[in-house]
Amino acid sequence: MEGGVKNMPVICEKPLIETLGIDEQHDRLDTAYYLPEFVQAEKSLEQSPYEMTTLGEVMTDDASYGVLPPSSSYCDKGIVLLRSSNISNDGIDYDSAVQVPHEWISSQRARLKKNDILISIKGARAFFDMCVVQDEPPEAIVNGSIFRFQCKDTYDPNYVVYWLLGKQIQSLVYRERANLGISYINSSSLSSIPIPVVDIETQKEILNAVRESLGLLEGIDRGIMANRNEQDNFAEQMSRQLRNVLDLPVLEKPYEQKVFVVPTAQQTDRLDVKGNQSAYFKLRKTFNKNPKFKDIFSVASDISNGLPERDYCDDDLVGARRYLLVADIKNGSISDLSPSFISNKENKVTLSEKTLLFTRKGTVGEVATPKESQLEYVPSYEIICVDLSDLDIAQIELIRLFFISKYGRLQVYFSCSGGQMPSISQERFKELYIPLLAPTDCLDINAALKRFISKIEQLQQISDELVTRKKNLHGLFLNDLLLSGPEIAIDNLSTAIKEALQ
Repeated sequence: MEGGVKNMPVICEKPLIETLGIDEQHDRLDTAYYLPEFVQAEKSLEQSPYEMTTLGEVMTDDASYGVLPPSSSYCDKGIVLLRSSNISNDGIDYDSAVQVPHEWISSQRARLKKNDILISIKGARAFFDMCVVQDEPPEAIVNGSIFRFQCKDTYDPNYVVYWLLGKQIQSLVYRERANLGISYINSSSLSSIPIPVVDIETQKEILNAVRESLGLLEGIDRGIMANRNEQDNFAEQMSRQLRNVLDLPVLEKPYEQKVFVVPTAQQTDRLDVKGNQSAYFKLRKTFNKNPKFKDIFSVASDISNGLPERDYCDDDLVGARRYLLVADIKNGSISDLSPSFISNKENKVTLSEKTLLFTRKGTVGEVATPKESQLEYVPSYEIICVDLSDLDIAQIELIRLFFISKYGRLQVYFSCSGGQMPSISQERFKELYIPLLAPTDCLDINAALKRFISKIEQLQQISDELVTRKKNLHGLFLNDLLLSGPEIAIDNLSTAIKEALQ
């Protein structure tokens, strides 16, 4: 319209708040706060047959966050320091925990005790990873990403954890996290969580029902285990195919020993265990003598990292380009499930169908080659871009498939360093070996490897569905258990499992 306002956006969506009753509205204006799942969770808690108190009233006075020893204080012989990655619903993984000097045990508020409830309060799995310290623990403390507390005598800590893992409470807490933008769950939010006033005998009945439910879910567990065994079988067939065509030795698994005795001729400037294992030296020796393999540096036209861009934007912004993160590259391809975008008008990184993308930090060693529709994507700095323009597409495809195989993944495992956040340097990456056959020789092996990978992907999809189904069934069970009682919950779960396994 001449003289008018051009490109003016039109808001036509009806605000969700108008559809809610007065009693369902809060002093919040962000519409995401009123998503149906959050409102439904709030309603179901209000309909509970039990009187409610708060988690703050259940905790004893020593409830607190942990402490934050600097990483420079980590040592080989000391006390255990538990971080969020060391706890899950299955319990505590002491073996993967780091250690700090013994003087940190004086931090009484962070000291681990039997019957403590530990809750992860920071990160992607915050408030989902939680457990009870079932046995007398070793000398250990928790760090600041964990909230620990004891329950008063009228509450069984195991009952409290099952209540907190229920669908309603998970939704209630996620509602606050998602819309307030907090990076951690503060003590105020934790203390205000509603919890039923239930006598200790009823709590025991509920816990007995939980144990019975785990027995009922074993059928799904067996299906998941059988599926994973089948995936391993196809992965082994894939390794056998590579072994026969590329003249490779049988794989040797990495050792978990702390110290290795390395012959003088094999000593390197690396002090970490991964890079000094005999299995690693044997594998590299095989690659070095095998004419079917070359190091990636001698084959690539260029090797560079992506862009360290952080100027995120909406996908409809003029100049917005898809930004590839490490999580976007998985199982040999680029995922478009959760795309991120950046404002990037300068074409500093140019992709082609002959670019191999290799993740170098976090989940190291995931690879992909972009399709024609993905050539405008911008890789992040944590992704190595390898220009293989001098090779044929069939040769590049074999390289991609090799990195997906157990041989490729094991070579990467030996070559990366770091503990909680593995990474691989440019120098180490350039030393990786890749198969290099004539283009015509690649066609048959590529076709065979793709068949195996297709089978593995199909099985993985089924496995993911089974895991999701189990999680949903158990979530509904906990809901019934804590709102309707053990008998009804077990009956409903039995019926649902029969239907799920048909």
